[in-house]
Amino acid sequence: MSSRLLFSSTTVHIGAFVSAPTDPEFVDSGPTRGHLLVFPRTCVSIQHAGRAPVVADPTVVMIYNRGQVYTRRAIAPAGDRCEWFAFDADAILESRGDRDGDRERPFGALMVTPSSARTYFLAHAALRRTGDPLAVEEACLTLLDDVLANAAPADVSPAHRELADAARRLLSRCFTDRHSLSAIAGALGTSAFHLARVFRRATGRTLHGYRTELRIRTAIERLPDTDDLAALAVDLGFSSHSHFTAAFKKLVGMAPSRARI
Repeated sequence: MSSRLLFSSTTVHIGAFVSAPTDPEFVDSGPTRGHLLVFPRTCVSIQHAGRAPVVADPTVVMIYNRGQVYTRRAIAPAGDRCEWFAFDADAILESRGDRDGDRERPFGALMVTPSSARTYFLAHAALRRTGDPLAVEEACLTLLDDVLANAAPADVSPAHRELADAARRLLSRCFTDRHSLSAIAGALGTSAFHLARVFRRATGRTLHGYRTELRIRTAIERLPDTDDLAALAVDLGFSSHSHFTAAFKKLVGMAPSRARI
């Protein structure tokens, strides 16, 4: 297990965390030391003390108040790999429009929120600007606003949440493949109609959209080290370079050739 500090200022601290399932402290690495936004790069189960477990994957942002007790369970062989952004309580409360709120728990009861491809790109961009403090701090505050603007959890039953999480766990292991809706539903022991409806209600995405999001997030990570965009597109499961470019531009707001930051 390792946690590496990438950037530090009075406004924000940024770090990278990696833990393999075999690490002695994988399940319980202790309470959080800051008010954190965490961007998962792998798929892992996270359970805050007193709350139901959730699937943390690249389509969500995990949220922690300082001192939060939690545990993790492995889903993917890679274990837990993520980047974290620690903010001052005042910055969080100002972003939430609640300057007189609880400075001990500035995120309130928030635990997880959907992460758009734009949000994921903003986080990735901030990580690559660590040589310019002003650019990093402004990028991170934009990121904080973007995350909290989308922090509106859906009212979903535990059974439906578990079905959606099971689908996310399955797709996170094979998002480059081209499975049909009926095949995914069959693997989960439910009907295609029920799975599609429940997944959309629980996540705000279609299954196809979720799979595309996973592909695009992987592309964002790999773009800086990739010269052949056509090969990357096929490797991620897109039918062609143009298909990949259209999907990337729709979700990120720019062509992949412009996103090599």
